[in-house]
Amino acid sequence: MLVALTGCKPPGKQLEGNDLSVLMKDRETDGDDTTVTAFAYKNYEVRSNRYRSIVYRDITEEPFDHTKE
Repeated sequence: MLVALTGCKPPGKQLEGNDLSVLMKDRETDGDDTTVTAFAYKNYEVRSNRYRSIVYRDITEEPFDHTKE
């Protein structure tokens, strides 16, 4: 995202994922509703509107379905 916002040319084959600056520039643009978040050391969360899965560095997981209470 920073590469796109600064106008720099990205290094070859070193960047993965989608350019989120498109969403910043045009709020009407449809974006994917799935996000991946990294927090602390080797902890990750994948979340959509319905599901969330947290994977901790010790490989334990917490799955959630937000339509169920």
